[in-house]
Amino acid sequence: KKLKLISKTVEKKIKSELEKMLKNERENYEKFFKAFGVQLKFGTYNMYGMNKELLQDLLLFTSSDEKKLTSFAEYKDRMKESQDKIYYACGETLEKIEMLPQFETVKSAGFEILMLTDYVDEFVFKTINEYDGKKFVNICDDEFDISTDEEKKELEQANKDSADLLSEMKNALGDNVNAVRF
Repeated sequence: KKLKLISKTVEKKIKSELEKMLKNERENYEKFFKAFGVQLKFGTYNMYGMNKELLQDLLLFTSSDEKKLTSFAEYKDRMKESQDKIYYACGETLEKIEMLPQFETVKSAGFEILMLTDYVDEFVFKTINEYDGKKFVNICDDEFDISTDEEKKELEQANKDSADLLSEMKNALGDNVNAVRF
């Protein structure tokens, strides 16, 4: 019992000191994070995410807006009122992430994207799943859709209006495609 109590006390003290460093000595915290960030990230999904709440506020990821490290709280503070999701993209380098077509779509809509380049990053996001009620969304997912209801209705109407043309294109392409649509 005493060892568990000591362990919890040390854990809380370390977290509070790291949070203090993050707020008051940002440069030093970023140096610390570059050296030990992967271990912090590993800690969030280790043991099936048991410590994710404890560590999520200490994590930093590169932001598409400033190309600087940012925390979830800082990202959430900069979010638009209409934004209900936290967007992220995974890749080998920042340059490769910026070349994604989905990246440009999200940026042109005015949303910030967290760019993940460490091999453990996507595991971390899958484990944490959401931050302060905001779900994480990978912009490269098949179900990813940033369009509004109005835009969806316009697209659906355009597909209906051009149904004959689209079906002719489908027939011309044959088995090479499953469907043709806008």
